[in-house]
Amino acid sequence: MEYSPYFHCSNRKNLSKMNHDIIAQTLRTYFLEKGKTIKLIQRYLRMKYHLIMDEKLLEKRLQNLSVN
Repeated sequence: MEYSPYFHCSNRKNLSKMNHDIIAQTLRTYFLEKGKTIKLIQRYLRMKYHLIMDEKLLEKRLQNLSVN
């Protein structure tokens, strides 16, 4: 597996926080600003960051972003 600066972290709690930030930023950029679909965002997260996200979870995160 190649080195990725996004996942190089010895503390698991920090890794979870980084993943949360990546997901939030991706939703802001691609869903809210560019109008992409949740399915496309799922694929992007899986391909770029090796994150497998449930569609319902992404929708819930999106609702939380919209409230804040």
